[in-house]
Amino acid sequence: MFVAFIILGPILCLTSTVNGALASFTIGLAKASEDGWLPQQLSRKGKRGTYWQITTLLSVVCIIPIILNVNIGVLSSIVTLLISILTIPLILSFWKLPILFEDEFKKSTLHLSVGFYRATVVIGLAARLLITYFCIQKLTAAVAIGAILAAVCCFGFAFLRYRTGKIHCEAAYFFD
Repeated sequence: MFVAFIILGPILCLTSTVNGALASFTIGLAKASEDGWLPQQLSRKGKRGTYWQITTLLSVVCIIPIILNVNIGVLSSIVTLLISILTIPLILSFWKLPILFEDEFKKSTLHLSVGFYRATVVIGLAARLLITYFCIQKLTAAVAIGAILAAVCCFGFAFLRYRTGKIHCEAAYFFD
């Protein structure tokens, strides 16, 4: 029992740490599957109401860095870099919200002037670019380029998948 605890304890701790970060994407991945971005079968629930295929896939993804003995700091930087790269276009899209949704923007309970709103967008973008810079600086060139290529592949996949016409996004994100 002692040997099992010594060997499995750290592995389970690392797995739960990484799983905590990645498993938070379960509902988003299920919604992406329902909307047509991913295979439809991923959004099927098991008899207890869980997305077991997504959870299993995320568990495998979380165990691979542990098996390959990837440094948790490097792994955190890679994930943060990918999230930063994928978030930058979202932040840039916020710039147009006061124009695209003019009435909703004016009637919002958290209404801001357009100038102040856009200043917060610029500050948010600057912060995200700074985070991206520090992540790239912490990684080796090969790992940083690999992460950037992974992000480019994600953008390419999204662009190509959207052009197939199989995407049917709903405006509501309510889950049972």
